[in-house]
Amino acid sequence: MDSRQDETIAGKLLNPKPIRVLETVAAPGHTIKYIDQVVRYAPNDVTFTYFSWKQALFGRYDVLHVHWPEFLMRSGRPWFRILQRQLVRALLLRVRVLRTPVVRTQHNREPHEPGDAKERALLRKLDELTTDRVFLSAAMNATDLPGTRYVVPHGDYREELGSHPTSSAVRGRLVFFGRIEPYKSVPHLIDVFEAVASEGDELRVVGRPTEPVKQEILDRVAAWQRTDATVRLRLEHVADVDMVEEISSAEAVVLPYSEMNNSGVVLVALSLSRPVIVPASETNQTIADEVGEGWVIQYEGEFSEQNLREALATARRPRSVAPDLAARSWRTVASSYADVFRTAASTRAAAKRRVYVNAGGQRDNIGDSLLRRAYLDALRAAGELHAYAGPDRGYSSGLGMRPEDVEYASPRKWLVQAALSTLMRPGTAVAFNTGEVVGTREEYQKGRWQPGLARLAKFFRRRLVLTGVSVRPGSSPELTSLRTLSSVSDVVTWRDEWSRDQFGRGEVQPDWAFSLGSSPDQWLAEDERKTLAVAMRGDRPLPEDGWFEAVRAIADQRGLSITVAVQVLRDADRAAELAERLGADVLGWEPSVSHAEQERRIRALYGSSVGVISDRIHALIVGYTEGAVPLGFSTDSPEKVVRSLEPTTTRAFFGMPGEWRSVWESALDARAGFTADLVSARTRLEAVAERIVGTLRQR
Repeated sequence: MDSRQDETIAGKLLNPKPIRVLETVAAPGHTIKYIDQVVRYAPNDVTFTYFSWKQALFGRYDVLHVHWPEFLMRSGRPWFRILQRQLVRALLLRVRVLRTPVVRTQHNREPHEPGDAKERALLRKLDELTTDRVFLSAAMNATDLPGTRYVVPHGDYREELGSHPTSSAVRGRLVFFGRIEPYKSVPHLIDVFEAVASEGDELRVVGRPTEPVKQEILDRVAAWQRTDATVRLRLEHVADVDMVEEISSAEAVVLPYSEMNNSGVVLVALSLSRPVIVPASETNQTIADEVGEGWVIQYEGEFSEQNLREALATARRPRSVAPDLAARSWRTVASSYADVFRTAASTRAAAKRRVYVNAGGQRDNIGDSLLRRAYLDALRAAGELHAYAGPDRGYSSGLGMRPEDVEYASPRKWLVQAALSTLMRPGTAVAFNTGEVVGTREEYQKGRWQPGLARLAKFFRRRLVLTGVSVRPGSSPELTSLRTLSSVSDVVTWRDEWSRDQFGRGEVQPDWAFSLGSSPDQWLAEDERKTLAVAMRGDRPLPEDGWFEAVRAIADQRGLSITVAVQVLRDADRAAELAERLGADVLGWEPSVSHAEQERRIRALYGSSVGVISDRIHALIVGYTEGAVPLGFSTDSPEKVVRSLEPTTTRAFFGMPGEWRSVWESALDARAGFTADLVSARTRLEAVAERIVGTLRQR
């Protein structure tokens, strides 16, 4: 299967339906506008509708793409302007309630003509709802505006205007082109040109003005005193063919704006190989550097007679045949916008999706909380997490819950909400608990709700996840809900092969806790590690004397101090007992210390340890993920420890009586191999996480 086919399959999984974008401007027409760049070469998975209040308020769309929002409420009729503002309020309410992503193309930092207080208040509300913001140049990429920020450079117009006939440039002819608004300083341009023009020079003003500016322009022309130079007005919107004629016949295009962030006219002029005279700005300097010397002629300060003389002198100097606009293809612009729309739509879909996950665990065991934290991290990318964590705040601190997550202390409330969401919300998914399941009648009674929720979710075609689970040996698989859960879940993985074989479905993955911890390139070097860590269960017999001798011998041979760590509160007495026999320090755990804080202390210890000697699975795993070699043992059956780590490493690490020292010494010498196995395990867990997200995102 080639990569293009892979991309197609991935696209169908993540976005099987076209993304519907509502543009807040009119549909493309006979004259070229900015919207043409966005839509003309858009890929097939993005479709567009164009603005009407009916479509905005009642139509179906996935993304709202906003341009110049102030013009949605600037009717020339005062009564209609009042109505427009009410309609904008209704639109903002719809966006908020439906959580529609808003992509705004920031054509200008602020409106050139500020509106009144009510308009500004509505624009602020729109800013608060903007999820993604597109800037037309890096210079405009303001960090104080809300929303994810993108830069999509304004496209050129060579291909689009290339079919129209052009004229040769006439020396002494300047043109102003575009919509004429007060900030564009056209009356002032006429005054400056009158003072500077040579005999036979001509200024052409082409574009539709607003009414106050129109009268001012007419007054300036009426007062024109020169007979050897002229100003010609074409105060109307013109077709593209006429625009090409006007601009190509000019020696230069002059745009004396009082402020310029972006201008499509600049790109039109450059696309027709005509230099532009513009105010100095970061955006214009970026374009000047891009297109080559002599094409973008900037002036400082207010446009003046001296500015125009110097600019004309520059425009008449030799330069390249055409400006370099290779980076401004419309296909590139359309592709970039499509990526923005896809991201916005997927973010919205993720916000609409809810993942209900049972993350309960033992209150006195940091292995339970950190294991489930890694599981929650994998699920979070698929939607809004609704996690049952239990009433103990110390335990839930180790789950790494985020502000955007919804945490439940009551199992009943979580279950009711999960069932209601399953019934009413198509984007709901249910993720069952991870870790070890004990097959006893008592535990079965506690989890008897699970098959019912699973069948309900399956009936309504919701997604189900069961991953990283194991069954305790010696218990009955039939006294669990796992046979039902594994048969209906969309993603099924087990922590060990024995558990998988009991149910005959799914794959084997490493324990989720292997995805946590430090990267190997951040670990202390072996010669900087000065500790040998020990952690032992308190519900097993005390080791025989030979075990103590082996631990002490390894520490003495390598010049290490010994620290006994408590990862499970009920192991505290055993830790004190071991420390006394070994002459070791104790890293204890007071009941007032949270899971998060105890885990931090444990990781700091293991991060400076050569190895961790333990019969607890998650002591070995946490140590492993901080660069301490796992050194296993048990005074009971070794089966669980070995079985649980086999999906990660098959290297010898577990010492039996009489072999402790030799096995552990060999394991310490195989540090590089253990590190390679950890990297591989993390890669496998990333693949499981990607599979979960891909499955839950399917619609």
